[in-house]
Amino acid sequence: MTEQEWLHALPEPMLEFLRDRAGTRRLRLVALACCRSVWDLLPHPSSRRAVELLEEYADQQTITDLEWRTFRALAYQG
Repeated sequence: MTEQEWLHALPEPMLEFLRDRAGTRRLRLVALACCRSVWDLLPHPSSRRAVELLEEYADQQTITDLEWRTFRALAYQG
C-alpha cells in the first residue's frame, strides 16, 4: 500500500493491512488519529478530553484507570 493509497483508504482495508504489522499501541494511535480527523465534530469538551487522555495512555504517560473510566463515562454522556 502506497502513502497515497493510505491517505485515501477506507478504514477497513487500512486496519486489515495493519492486522499483523502493528501492535496494540499503534492500533490505538490509528484510532486516535481517526478521532483527531473529526475533532471539530466532537461536540462536548469531555469527548475531546477523553481523546486526549487516550493519547496519554497510548504514550504510557500517567493516567489512572479511575481517570480513564471517569472521562470515558463523561464522553458517552456528551
